[in-house]
Formats: sequence, structure tokens, C-alpha cells
Amino acid sequence: MLIYSLPLGPALADVNQMAEHYIVYPFMAIGMDVKTLEASQGKGEYQYSKSAEEKSLSGIVYELDWSELLGVKGQLDTEYAVSKVEGENIINQITIRFPDKADREQLIGNISAVLGTPADEGKVEKAPYVYCAKWYKEGILYELQDYGTYIKMHINHAKFTDGKEYNLPEDMFVLAKQKADINGDGKKEFVSIIGKRRYEDSIYMENINILVEPLNGEKGYAISLGEYDGGYLPGMELWDFTGDEIPEVMVSIPTGGSGGITDYYIYSLKDKPELIFDPEKVSVEIEGEFVENYKGKIHARDPKGALDIIATIDLKDRKDVYDELEIYKDGKLVKDMYHELMPYQLYGLIKAVDVDNDGVMELEAYQSVRGCCNADFVANIITFWKWENDGWNLHRIAVEN
Repeated sequence: MLIYSLPLGPALADVNQMAEHYIVYPFMAIGMDVKTLEASQGKGEYQYSKSAEEKSLSGIVYELDWSELLGVKGQLDTEYAVSKVEGENIINQITIRFPDKADREQLIGNISAVLGTPADEGKVEKAPYVYCAKWYKEGILYELQDYGTYIKMHINHAKFTDGKEYNLPEDMFVLAKQKADINGDGKKEFVSIIGKRRYEDSIYMENINILVEPLNGEKGYAISLGEYDGGYLPGMELWDFTGDEIPEVMVSIPTGGSGGITDYYIYSLKDKPELIFDPEKVSVEIEGEFVENYKGKIHARDPKGALDIIATIDLKDRKDVYDELEIYKDGKLVKDMYHELMPYQLYGLIKAVDVDNDGVMELEAYQSVRGCCNADFVANIITFWKWENDGWNLHRIAVEN
């Protein structure tokens, strides 16, 4: 059985790569026909509904391990609701029922460790359930409902239905959503990343926007990412990078492909929307080359001249490959061959880290260096950046292989 595993912040792997699990990734499963689901996930227990005219398939039940996607251990009762669309049985919702003695607070804690802080959470009036928590991630709404004697989670596409109001396409998805005061007015807002599928069955998103909405339901505003608006299931984090105690919006957009590149952008929304981190403008210059005796020499330097590092990497573990490619012969570089390493000037991963424990986040950024091809990993260049005097300053460079 298989799962399509799609990471959000780090480099996106080949979307056709499958890992050994029993769950088709929810964003792809919803809207999928039953035959395709079963080809990947295997047969489940069929549930039927009856009408005066016919008996029809209403759902498929599995016992599934959701620990990787939801942080909850054990086999969970999972129903894939089915509806008939143009003669095909199509999955329209996933419902998980947790064990009867499950502790709500523990469940929410475990799920939040994977999905992040709930966008909305609290007691509910005038509903069959008494408590609800909602998470938005990668185009999916995960909604936990506590009925008092049992707890369920409904999993659906997170559709954004107010596109026309913001002069945006109507068939958009909420890719991430959180609640925070991001402009310093003392009031929290909903902050979301929204995007549109490029094709009907694609996970590639375009028309990516940051959406800010008041909690009272009034109209907010959208910020287009412009030329940066294409990638695979973008994500979002809110952190204070500038030290003003107001979080900025950090957007991550995996670009796909074997290079493992993810575009990161940081926006301040304090007074007016401002892009304060552009990966093409904040990075170190990297050069590299093969040298004698199966080694790689890497030179990384700050364009401002603050820091500079040279490292030599032992590559003897791939001697046979390099000899076959005629990069080396008996440890000597073969003349007239292309001897440069391939450094990536863009990032594969950026983490928000509080290096000095002052409550203000810094950036820990990774750029990779490859050898004879994209699959030939040589080293990561790790840089640490801090916002100072209205700009990003480099504090440290490290080489990791």
C-alpha cells in the first residue's frame, strides 16, 4: 500500500515517488475515483445506501495508520465518503473516528505537532458537537469535532469561495491559515496563503496570494506574490524576524524537480505590505571545483565581504563513478574535462531559528553543492542571517557534507 508523500517547507521530491504507507495523500484522494484509490490503497469495506430506485456505494472503510500525517499513533477507523459524479464513484470526504477513550487535548497537541497551531479552536454552540479545532495545510481542511462521547475528524479540500470579492479566480484553495496580529493594531486577523491549481488533477499552484481577513467576517485584502506565484503546495509560517514583536509572513514555495529548490519570501504587513526577504537578493556566492585525489574544493563568501570560507570535501567514496565518467584517472583530473562543481545559488531549505534566545527569529539557510549531476550531493552551505539596521546581515557560514 502506498502514500504520495509531499513535504511543505523543504525541497519537494518527485511527486510520483511513493513511500510504504497505506494512505493516499488527502489532497489527491479527495476527488479521486474509487478504482484509482483502491489501486494504490487496496480494497476496503464497502458501505451502501439504499433508495427506492437502487442500492449505491456510499463509502469505503479502512483501518489506517495516520501517524505520519497527523501524529496520532495506531490504526484508526477511516471512511472515504463516495458520491456518484457523471457515472463515476468519486471520493468527496475522509472521516476519521478516534478511539472512544481518546483525550481531546492530547489529540490536538499531537496533531498540532504535525499540522501546526489550529487556525481556529474552541467550544461550539448550536451544533451536534461541543468543541471544534481546524487546521489548514496544503489545500486541506482538517476539522476535529468532539461530540462528548466520541471524537471525529473530517478531511476536505479547503476551498476558497470568495475569489470574486477579491478579484481572484473562484476555484482557489486555502493552502495554509493561521490567526495572529500581523499589523500591530492589537487585533488578530486570519492570515492565509491561497492558490489555484494549474490543472484539475495537479498539485502545482499558481495565482498565489497572501490573504488577510478580519475575524468579524468583513472583507480583508489580498497580496499577490506576482512573479513568485508558482510552485507545489506552498506553506506559511508567522514569526517575528525584525524585533518589533509583530510577526512577519514567511512563505515557502517548493519548485519541484531534482534540484530540490524551495523559494522563500518574507513579507512585513505592519504598515503596508513589504517584501523584506527575497532569496535572489540575500545569499552567499558559492564556487566549487574538483581537485586532485578525488576531492572537491568549495569557496563560499558574503557579497558584502563580511565572511569567507573555503572547505575541501573528500569524495573518494564515489571514485568508481568518477573514473567511469572520466573526471579522474588514478586520482588525477582528466584534462579537457569539465571540472567545476554545481553550487545552487537558491535555497533548498530555510528554517526560522532563535539563535540567541531573545524571542526574535533568525534564518538558518541551506544551499547545496552537487558534483557530476543533481543526484551527486557533495555538501550543504549553511548560512545564518539576522535582521539588523533594516537589512539582513550574515553572521556565520558552515559547510556540512
